[in-house]
Amino acid sequence: MKLARWKTLDIFKAMTVPSMVIVHNSIWWLSYHHFAIAFAMDTWFLAPRVLAFFVMLVPATAGAALFFYLKQHQNEELPGLSLILQRALFLSLIGFVMNYLAFGYSSMFQWNVLQFFSVSMVVVYLCVRFLNVYFLFLFGLGTLFFAPLFRSIFLSPTDIYAVGILIGSPNASHLWPFFPWFSIIVIGFVIAFLFHKNKSSDFLAIILLALGTVLMLLANYFDLLFYSIDFKNLWGEIIFQPPTMQILGTVGVLLFMFGLIHLLFKNINLSSFGVVATFSAGLSYIYIFHMIAGHQIQLHFLKENNDINLLWLVIVMQLIAAYLIGVFVQYLKLRNGISSVQKK
Repeated sequence: MKLARWKTLDIFKAMTVPSMVIVHNSIWWLSYHHFAIAFAMDTWFLAPRVLAFFVMLVPATAGAALFFYLKQHQNEELPGLSLILQRALFLSLIGFVMNYLAFGYSSMFQWNVLQFFSVSMVVVYLCVRFLNVYFLFLFGLGTLFFAPLFRSIFLSPTDIYAVGILIGSPNASHLWPFFPWFSIIVIGFVIAFLFHKNKSSDFLAIILLALGTVLMLLANYFDLLFYSIDFKNLWGEIIFQPPTMQILGTVGVLLFMFGLIHLLFKNINLSSFGVVATFSAGLSYIYIFHMIAGHQIQLHFLKENNDINLLWLVIVMQLIAAYLIGVFVQYLKLRNGISSVQKK
């Protein structure tokens, strides 16, 4: 059963593309040019800090997309566990290859977002197949609220790989730990489930908008809405092991944006090769290209050149390349869709 595209998800996914290109390149550039950090923090870096929410919420798009992938099988039977395990293993392998090509052998086996997605895919599948979506939601909340407890249990830094996967590592040797970030995957999955069940209800969108506003205001009250950057430990605990209230603020942004996008754009028609459709269709491929090419350009061309204009030129070039990748992926998807119809 082929489900119709969900425009809200496509728009949100498309927004993550320029966000991750700008945020990653800005942080990489500043990590090589420390003299500009103070100036950037007071001026243009405000934009990357806001856009960072979309980068941190990429797991939510994966969770929502996973809902639709599993939903299209439910009239018959869910995919077998072996297929899910094969997909997860392949995704992890791609992640390790990306690590090597982007950051070198020393980072090859770093636990990163693609590996995190692979494990999350298996866990979500097992919950949906053998339990139900409501248990999945409670389990997801558990990974959020029990994350501080697990971090306190393993308080001392450790080199145990499994511990890094579960709770992360203070020295940034492993990113996107299962606790608490699986909660973002689950919330994306549940939002897609609710919108699908309620036939994209405006009332549901208003509820998400209101709840998201409350969570953002609450996080801002505790000065935990925006993420800080520690340039001595870029991807360490300050990013991937944040306080629970900070994650709730990020969830607030997610709920607010999904509700707002639905209400504003529910009646628009999206062009098949427009920015939204192409960025959304090619997000995974764009991410891999951006991480490899973006960091290598920084390392070999911008590290020794402090002209900030070159930084923005590189960002624009990557966005153009991202669009072309998206166009190619979208073309293949549309062609395969037409072929499937013709075979029927």
